[in-house]
Amino acid sequence: MNNRTRHPAIAPTLIDRRTLLQAGAAAAAMPLVGMADWLPAPPSASGSPSRIQFHSVLFERDHPAAVIFGQAGQAAGLPVEPIGADLTALWRDLTLRWRQERVALAGLTTEAAALYLQLFAQDAGLRLVYRASHTPLSDGRVRHYLNGPRATLQHAALLDTEEHWALGSLALLCRCTADVASKATLTRTSPSGHAASFLQGVPQGRLVSWVLAPAARSY
Repeated sequence: MNNRTRHPAIAPTLIDRRTLLQAGAAAAAMPLVGMADWLPAPPSASGSPSRIQFHSVLFERDHPAAVIFGQAGQAAGLPVEPIGADLTALWRDLTLRWRQERVALAGLTTEAAALYLQLFAQDAGLRLVYRASHTPLSDGRVRHYLNGPRATLQHAALLDTEEHWALGSLALLCRCTADVASKATLTRTSPSGHAASFLQGVPQGRLVSWVLAPAARSY
């Protein structure tokens, strides 16, 4: 990272312990054992050279919906990693890693964290391949604004899963390709009333799912 690059400060997210425990209980009650069958095969086994293989899949450890996302990813065998307000240690680890290889990242985080990661990933030659914001609505639904490869967005219906939209978001990330030449935008609203309950009343309620991948490399 060069000294001229300015990164935004990451404000702490405050969530009471009861909310987190409820999120953990909800995640535990979901059919996570079957996630490996629900998610697509990893790139090395899928036969698709354009599919992106992630070095890390990050999630906000202090956000209920992101906890569900992270637990599902762990159950599916993905390289998940929780993050908090302080990203200093993560930045140091990634800086060392990117000196060896420009590995790809994905995650479900706050907007501030997503922007921070995008900015310093650019210094390593990575670019934003996919981004989706997830905004809670007053009627209990969640609205999704997606921008990414058309081949990925065609699976947007996964966000309407009855279990939780965060599981659909994870499935979309796993289907993300590096075909940025055919990027598109899409707006979708998840009908599940319970899905937004893990966002409402939480500071920085809107979450962002994203994929950062090398700019000059094909998969």
